[in-house]
Amino acid sequence: MNVKRIGIRSMCINMIQKIWNKEWKFYNPLYVLIFPISVMYFCCYNFKLYITKTQKIKNLYTICIGNITVGGGGKTPTALSLAQYILTKYPKIKVAFISTGYKGRDISKNHVIKVKIDKHSAKQVGDEPLLLASLLPTYVSKSRVMAACKAKQDGANLVIMDDGIQDNSIHKDLIITVIDSKFLLGNSCLLPIGPLRTTLKWAISKTNILIFTSSKYINNGVSIINKSEQKDLSTLDKNLGNLCEEKNRYFQSFNNKLKTTSGYTFIININKLNNIISQNKPIFALIGIAHPEKFIQLLKSVNISPNEVFVFPDHHNYSDEEIKNIIRIVKKIDGTLLTTTKDSVRIPKKFLCYFCIVEIFMTIDWHEIDILEEMMQTI
Repeated sequence: MNVKRIGIRSMCINMIQKIWNKEWKFYNPLYVLIFPISVMYFCCYNFKLYITKTQKIKNLYTICIGNITVGGGGKTPTALSLAQYILTKYPKIKVAFISTGYKGRDISKNHVIKVKIDKHSAKQVGDEPLLLASLLPTYVSKSRVMAACKAKQDGANLVIMDDGIQDNSIHKDLIITVIDSKFLLGNSCLLPIGPLRTTLKWAISKTNILIFTSSKYINNGVSIINKSEQKDLSTLDKNLGNLCEEKNRYFQSFNNKLKTTSGYTFIININKLNNIISQNKPIFALIGIAHPEKFIQLLKSVNISPNEVFVFPDHHNYSDEEIKNIIRIVKKIDGTLLTTTKDSVRIPKKFLCYFCIVEIFMTIDWHEIDILEEMMQTI
């Protein structure tokens, strides 16, 4: 498999991620050079928390789903999974998403945009709000308070924040922190020497529910990696269960009321992928997410090994020329081009017919989380 990182930014991000997974020694020259910047970041971050006034919006409940590290924890799939659960079990609750629309050029602090899939593009409102808007009303603004107020004005009595644990401007009734079970917390250092956006102790002390997302991919509740063993979700991944138990003891030293659970990813359109495999055509993949290796692992778990993988930075908005060049390469040898759902909203629509989109869904046993059930019953 040939993995081709496109652009200097993509290569730099790959190098930084390797650094973030490295355990530093205090005498390392690079550590000595960068550590003061981490101290400055810590001081500035805490000063911002101190001066920011938290606002509680009357008659509106707020659930925040975020992570401790920079990117790639699975916040958006978790938000979609939670929203789907609430829609199914509590249909009378009016739910909406709010987001800051990362990299959306039309986003400002003084204006709220209600995302419309047929009207807005990822360049305008960001890629994640488009994914969220496919399920529920989604409001984007640099001010989460303004976005939440607009959602309430339109009839919502519960908003789900996609990211924002570190934002102290809005009161949160429930905080869900997502951690990838493979990457965990890297070297557990603060930015820029590590991937942590805030100190672990502060983040966990604020968290109500901690979710470890699985790096193993499943189909219909059965592990694809080990098809010979028929296991249900509760016993699918013993390593993940052990990890949860081990980390739970550690994290509960910061917060003894913390609830811990697991999230498993499965492929929705597995039959479509099976058809691709049966055609025996060369397979290519276009990936622009925080951890492209996770998507590559997903493909391998269903016996798909791409001939070539084109890797772009997370949230990269594809130009016509970039997509044309990739399609040209694939067409030369009559290949098949795969991509993620998140990438599909950043690819110009006129080119989507050339792609097979791999659709995934996060499944979590929400009904087993007492604190969430109690909150739903009070709304």
